[in-house]
Amino acid sequence: MASAAASTCRPRLLVTRRLPDLVEARLARDYDVVPGRDDCPLTLDDWRTRAGQADAVLCTPADRVS
Repeated sequence: MASAAASTCRPRLLVTRRLPDLVEARLARDYDVVPGRDDCPLTLDDWRTRAGQADAVLCTPADRVS
């Protein structure tokens, strides 16, 4: 999505699910986006690992967060 040099200045954002293209484009402009894999729910291990490497998480109402 962005070069490594550009991403170091922006917060890292874990996005758990696919979003409309325009939303994803806007997020990519402002954040170092870490997309969810295959638009499937994250496992508990994925939540721990991936969220721990991000500055913020953008989840959807369909995601189970516990």
